[in-house]
Amino acid sequence: MGVNTDVVISFTFGLGSALAAAAGILFAVNYPAIDPLMGILPGLKAFVAAVLGGIGNLPGAALGGLIIGVTETLVAGYISSTYRDAIAFGILILILLIKPSGLLGKKELKKYEFQTRQNFFARRDCAVLFSFARLQIELIPTGFSSPTTSASTSSSPSASI
Repeated sequence: MGVNTDVVISFTFGLGSALAAAAGILFAVNYPAIDPLMGILPGLKAFVAAVLGGIGNLPGAALGGLIIGVTETLVAGYISSTYRDAIAFGILILILLIKPSGLLGKKELKKYEFQTRQNFFARRDCAVLFSFARLQIELIPTGFSSPTTSASTSSSPSASI
């Protein structure tokens, strides 16, 4: 009863593979030379579009792709076509400096934000850590002389091994 997850995972994998094959065929039709690195630039631009929109956000990735495409076309038309590929990576650097979560990405909160010293010492896990450290410090011997035991004073040679 319910959704069969194995079927959904298999269908999603098959659909993604079919769309990637269709994109590869359409790309190869425009660039008829076979090269092992023939898809690296579109793949990097797709990565830039996903980072621009927000990783894990499908509308954000679509918006990022639209912004990258329009910006590249405007740069090629008004400035120079040699800067067309470089503008995508310039946008990537800017978005990572300004807003690393992307345009539509949500900011993730850190689990442990120690803003003040009181907040740091108020946490239970830190109190356990400090009590363990205090116990370790108390167990450190203060002198350099070792205590004598009965095994070290024994006269048999096998007892010292």
